[in-house]
Amino acid sequence: MEKQFFGFLIVVVSLFYLIPLIPIHFYYWSAAAAFCWIIFKFSRKSEKYINERGYVVLVKENELEHRHIAKQLLVRDLAQNEIVHHINGNKIDNKVQNLCLMDSEKHEHFHAWLKWKKEKSKKYPPIIQQKKVLVDEYGGTLLENLIAPLANEDKDNLELQKKLFEELRKERKRLADEKNVPVYMIFDNKTLVEMSEIMPDSESMMLQVRGVGPYKFQLYGASFINIVKKFKSAG
Repeated sequence: MEKQFFGFLIVVVSLFYLIPLIPIHFYYWSAAAAFCWIIFKFSRKSEKYINERGYVVLVKENELEHRHIAKQLLVRDLAQNEIVHHINGNKIDNKVQNLCLMDSEKHEHFHAWLKWKKEKSKKYPPIIQQKKVLVDEYGGTLLENLIAPLANEDKDNLELQKKLFEELRKERKRLADEKNVPVYMIFDNKTLVEMSEIMPDSESMMLQVRGVGPYKFQLYGASFINIVKKFKSAG
């Protein structure tokens, strides 16, 4: 930021000395360009972008969004050894329900545990189980526990989950009729309930849902992901 300021200052001083040598119409173009530059800089203050590591960066604050959210909830700066972990593995999903504050060393151990569970059962543990393990075994702090639950917000989320469950249930019925098999052969109700809670819109997220293995994902995963994506875009 200081480099930009000094660069701008040099340009201003240079123009001051060059004023007698420059045609009058140039000043109008310069003023217009300067005005556009100022508007552009101020408008970017509220923007976000995704950096090379896949994380969301807040331009105005010049920091990672997930760490900024944690600092706001904790009302303090984060220690050097503190990590804000994305529970579902999606680095741009910075909802508080998806963030967990933890020690960096324990964060590495947790990922080793996740990898071991994936190799053992061919899929990641459900999000609910991951949250329990993060808190009970790795000393993590779920950011969602740092805010008072809002009754209206919970009610709205429940209504959304119910609507998505119905859409998923219709898709299950369609696939069952198409293949002439009972609906439970596609997915049981518990699996659909968990889908409506997690709202998986990628293969990695879908494979975290209980009852969705690689084989069933290959058969039906894309259909249910499309339902979730359509539901999210409509919302």
